[in-house]
Amino acid sequence: MPVSLTKQRRGDFNHQAVVSAVELDFADMLPTFRYHHLVQDGTYLYGGFADEAGRRYTVLRKISGELSAGLVLNASDGQNLASHPRATDSMRGGTLRYEADANGFRIRPSSVKGSLGEPFSLEMTRDLSVWDEGELMHVEGRLVGDCGLQWYDPCRDGGDLYVSHILRASGTLLGQHVEGFFAVDQQHLVPGTVWRQTPYFQRLEVAWFTMGVEYDDGTIEVGQLCHGGDDWGFAIMANRQGPFKLTREVTGTPRFGDDEFPTRVDYVIDGEDWVWQAHPDGVMPGYAADPHYRPADGWCTRVGEKRSVVASFGWLDAFNDGRS
Repeated sequence: MPVSLTKQRRGDFNHQAVVSAVELDFADMLPTFRYHHLVQDGTYLYGGFADEAGRRYTVLRKISGELSAGLVLNASDGQNLASHPRATDSMRGGTLRYEADANGFRIRPSSVKGSLGEPFSLEMTRDLSVWDEGELMHVEGRLVGDCGLQWYDPCRDGGDLYVSHILRASGTLLGQHVEGFFAVDQQHLVPGTVWRQTPYFQRLEVAWFTMGVEYDDGTIEVGQLCHGGDDWGFAIMANRQGPFKLTREVTGTPRFGDDEFPTRVDYVIDGEDWVWQAHPDGVMPGYAADPHYRPADGWCTRVGEKRSVVASFGWLDAFNDGRS
């Protein structure tokens, strides 16, 4: 997207993002990591999967400090990705502990009793990462591209450093074998900031999603794609060989259905046409608690792509209030 020819305050760059791939450094994933004045808001584990019958699922767990409220678990009911009743069986409360060394990054319950629900753990290494939710879910994945993907907004009044590690994964979910992707993301904000009160959520975010797609020829592509307001937007993409697209030249045009959820977003990335499309049962009404926020799962490919998609993930955050 072209940079706005508007005068800005000193030290303000109209939310232009700095983007890059990032080396895998497990110590930097600890909540003690600081970036200038920014502190870790939390670790986000989330993903999208399909079982052998084609039924789709999305999952999300946010860990803030030593605590996590539980697992967001959505499963297709034939029309939507609806909140699943077994989500309440997931671990919540109690205390979690982090470990990191040269070999990996781990989050596990502490020895202090008090957690409710199924066990939970994450173990991430360069070769294999395991996200376990007891009887609810156990998935294992491999990092695509041997790198993370990061963007940073050097905003005068705050800013955001966001790092995403995206993995091609498989395992079991609600007793079914599933294939898909999950991500281990970490966001760094000004201390005391609430994400839903940031300018990103309140007015800048138009269509932002995490991408994961595998084609029938074995090619895997992952990324963070965002069309936003002001000068905020980016495409940070990797395949098995590493990063292949790092750019701010992104525009997006979302379309919404009669239910006000997104059905399609047409992206132009460095002059190339891409399209995100919602799965027929991809909308998540139970997770759309905020006004105008409409999440959905889908998949993203280049326009005119001839290869078949065999696994995908594309949890899109979209807003239907006309922002641009």
